[in-house]
Amino acid sequence: MPADATPVSSINSVDQRQSSSPLWLAVYAVVAALFTWAYWIRSGYAPHASPEELTAFTATTPFQYRVLVPAFVHGIEVLAHNRIPLNRIYLPLTWVSAIVLVLVFRSYLRLFTSSRAAAPAALAIFWPLLFNYSLLPIQFFYPYDLPAIIFFMLGMITMLRRQWAWYYLIFVLATFNRETSCFLAVAMLFLFWNKYPKGG
Repeated sequence: MPADATPVSSINSVDQRQSSSPLWLAVYAVVAALFTWAYWIRSGYAPHASPEELTAFTATTPFQYRVLVPAFVHGIEVLAHNRIPLNRIYLPLTWVSAIVLVLVFRSYLRLFTSSRAAAPAALAIFWPLLFNYSLLPIQFFYPYDLPAIIFFMLGMITMLRRQWAWYYLIFVLATFNRETSCFLAVAMLFLFWNKYPKGG
């Protein structure tokens, strides 16, 4: 190897450290805050699915079965002795979910591109989110929507890495969050349809 040559592993390591710097986390946090603000000012509550009804597990079907996030919020409510308004729990939770979502999307992109490219590209996830949760004429606030996207992406990452123990754990949590976890099974079917021999 020439004296001035740099090992590829060293380049990748530096690349990943730069894309994981606190600066990018700060950028994600700011953009997530702007998205959360746009989401909240445009969203109302679905009939019989207010934050109070969701957290008390008395919302109408199928909302009452999506228990993961409301159960988490209910736990905070109990620990705080019901002294924190629910909106002051769900609002920061939405912001944190948006930050986690862009971080998970960045990890997903790293499966296909460099860490340096994935860091700014991960911000693109906010375009469809903004359209779906702010620009459409009718908007309802559902606290489990962003976690559902997070779980789906985590499921895709673990499938592509063949980390099956983590995949099944994520699938269970995703199911408690929302029944749309079934799309993970559909994704698995299409992803591995031609990877394993068929019987017959």
